[in-house]
Amino acid sequence: MKRFIITESEKNNIREMYGLINEQEDIISQYVTDSRLEKILKEIENTLGENFTKEHFEYEINVSGEIKTESNGLLSEVVTAFNKMKNESGCDDIFIKDVSYRTYETQKNMFIKEAKVQPIGSRINFAMKRVAIPGYSQHHTGLAIDYGGNTICLREKTWPNGNFNRPNKWGFILPYMLGGNMRMKEPWHLYYVGN
Repeated sequence: MKRFIITESEKNNIREMYGLINEQEDIISQYVTDSRLEKILKEIENTLGENFTKEHFEYEINVSGEIKTESNGLLSEVVTAFNKMKNESGCDDIFIKDVSYRTYETQKNMFIKEAKVQPIGSRINFAMKRVAIPGYSQHHTGLAIDYGGNTICLREKTWPNGNFNRPNKWGFILPYMLGGNMRMKEPWHLYYVGN
């Protein structure tokens, strides 16, 4: 019996011809069930000239948890708690940044902007060091705030013991301040968990 050796490109042509999906093409749908979010992630791939891998999604899940549902903006109780914390802590110069609430589309644009500074082949990996894959960001929930002003004042006055993963008296944590699963240290990122 004679054996035929076919190249990877020929295998892909056969798969396409018979309507089969290879594992790489299907990786997004293995992790994302929302068709709108799936489309956004494919737009990122097309724009960057790179594909997401299983390792990308596994890393993101390890850092960020499961996919987050979009709210319609920052939740009013989060803004109220932030303003109360600002007034009571004495850190009067802190403020909520405009980028605090992000839709999947906004996150896509941020992801692409970060990635494009790198050559093809390292774009997605580079962006993931600074920005969550759209769908996984806490900023979609309406519970996360990126704030400006004196981050040191807020940390010292509202978490005097440095236990940033324990909610302060206003219900906020600083999830990306301590070691463990995190992309990078983010002293400006608050997440509201309530009291």
